[in-house]
Amino acid sequence: MNFGEIRAQMYAHNLRGYPCLLDWRHSPYTCLKARYYMEFSAVLVWFLQKTPITANMVTVAYVACGFATMILLAVPSRWAVLAAILVAFNKGIFDWSDGALARLRGQCSGKGHILDCYGAIVNDVGLLTGLGLYVATRSGQDLYWLAVPVIPVLYALDLPRFRDHILQTTPPAVQDAQSSDRCALKGAEETPAVSRLSWRGQAFTAFEAILDARARGVDTICAILAMELATDIRISWAVFLFLVFKHIVIYVLQTGRYLASGPDA
Repeated sequence: MNFGEIRAQMYAHNLRGYPCLLDWRHSPYTCLKARYYMEFSAVLVWFLQKTPITANMVTVAYVACGFATMILLAVPSRWAVLAAILVAFNKGIFDWSDGALARLRGQCSGKGHILDCYGAIVNDVGLLTGLGLYVATRSGQDLYWLAVPVIPVLYALDLPRFRDHILQTTPPAVQDAQSSDRCALKGAEETPAVSRLSWRGQAFTAFEAILDARARGVDTICAILAMELATDIRISWAVFLFLVFKHIVIYVLQTGRYLASGPDA
């Protein structure tokens, strides 16, 4: 298949599956970043289609980006931090490529879907843990070193997250390969309309969305790190502490609500 056909299929599949990618008025950054991913993913899939590299191998590369981001941010070097920013900003190219390559070869599977969701979690934890290591390494204060393990531990203990990402998500092979890119969008299409929620639900949704794992949150953190490389402004410590506080609050509220719910929840 030539590049133009791959690109056209990628746009058709994703724009059909995610109507929000056409909503420039309400989601301009989402629309722009999605097109960035699709353009570069089309190039990668075109290159990989005649190689022995499988879609799951591409997903493994996506998973590896999470570890790479964390390790690079821990290194006290400007070049390492710059490399971490580039990896975090571009990791979604792998995430959008694996599903397209699987569809092209007819290799969509439940295993690939689960690996894709695993990669999304590893990348989220890798960036936030790396941010903590970045702050702790440069400050030398014990408070930040003590805070570094908090977010990965909360992810490991998060039963509702495990249920939502693995147990209640249909593998792509069941729904006409409805995209292993779903985790890359972090459920943007599946979140209940805010207007239907109570004021408490709306407040929680707004709080949860601040610097979340979607592209705009990741890219904001990348922009903060880039700003610190270029200037003397230092706000990453405040961002990190806020994220630790946010994840503690979300964990307590969601886990408490899940445990208090009925047996069929």
